[in-house]
Amino acid sequence: DPQGKANYDIWKESGEDKTGGGSGDTKLSLKTARLEHVFLNYRNEPQLQHISANVESLDLSGEFSARAFDMKMVAAIQSNFVDLSDIRYFPDKKIGVDALLAVDLENGSYDFRKFDLQVEKNLFQLDGTVTVRDDGTAFNLFVANKEGHLDDLILLLPQQSLERVGKLSSS
Repeated sequence: DPQGKANYDIWKESGEDKTGGGSGDTKLSLKTARLEHVFLNYRNEPQLQHISANVESLDLSGEFSARAFDMKMVAAIQSNFVDLSDIRYFPDKKIGVDALLAVDLENGSYDFRKFDLQVEKNLFQLDGTVTVRDDGTAFNLFVANKEGHLDDLILLLPQQSLERVGKLSSS
């Protein structure tokens, strides 16, 4: 919504769990949940984020809870675009993800335990943390290009950056 409240937040805390432990931390165990051929349209107006993609396949697994959990994700995605602060990334790009994330919803942090990202011909390995805060999203990531060439990498830059880079090539 316009205030930044996620419409995908489906957890409801009752203050007491069914086992009588009183933790209120509901759990959902997924061995594998598969999505195929899904259109994704994500908007976060306060953070100036808009993502549009066709999810060809997505496998999720983990022990989910309302507070913190580990999540495994393998996905094949056709990105339409990723708009962050009025800059367009990944227009019409094939993306693959093989990731293990430690998610802490109470603190808004996503720790990349394993994150392989394939964008077109480039394979990246990401390590670090993304934290969602009231004043924006903090990216503390190390990105290593494991496969690809400089020319292919340059083609992934936003249009504004491409105009500044000019003609570069690699061999």
